Amino acid sequence: PIQVSFRMEEYIMKKLSKRFLTLAITCVMAMAMAVPAFADWTIEVDDNSNRYINVYGTYGSSLNMRYLTLYKTSAPKSEQCFHLYRSSGFGDNFVLCASTNSQYAMNRNSNNGRAWLWSLSNNGYGDSRLKTPQSDSSTLLVSYRYGTIGVSGSNVIFGASGASWFASGTPEFPLSTTNVDINPYL
Repeated sequence: PIQVSFRMEEYIMKKLSKRFLTLAITCVMAMAMAVPAFADWTIEVDDNSNRYINVYGTYGSSLNMRYLTLYKTSAPKSEQCFHLYRSSGFGDNFVLCASTNSQYAMNRNSNNGRAWLWSLSNNGYGDSRLKTPQSDSSTLLVSYRYGTIGVSGSNVIFGASGASWFASGTPEFPLSTTNVDINPYL
């Protein structure tokens, strides 16, 4: 009788352990699905033309010194996705980086004013600094040094006036220190 009782107790414990493990896994999955997914921004000219800021070329080659142009599409891909970061030690400053590599931020080519990607590690932070993006389309992309970032034809230009931008994705407005990541290169 003692042996039977012990076996029954062992059987019950194994059964409960399996059920507890299943319950724990289910809880972890439920919590993981409850966390919102963070998507990068896509930024388009606010004129209903479906022209998005785009990294010229493909992501297969180096991002350094790749121009930012406008690209017409109804389904943005990785070349049209950017990640907004904030700086941890420079006050209320932001940079707009390629979604695939936070080292490369939107910067100004000093020869022609065109926007391109430049390495933040290569003394590129000064020209990459943006004022706090606002939900107002005319103040979404404003450089500290050169003012409004606009367009000329299909080129994105620092200092150009008259362009309004619309961002979709996350982070959502209003921006706060909790919904914008710190850039590891700043």
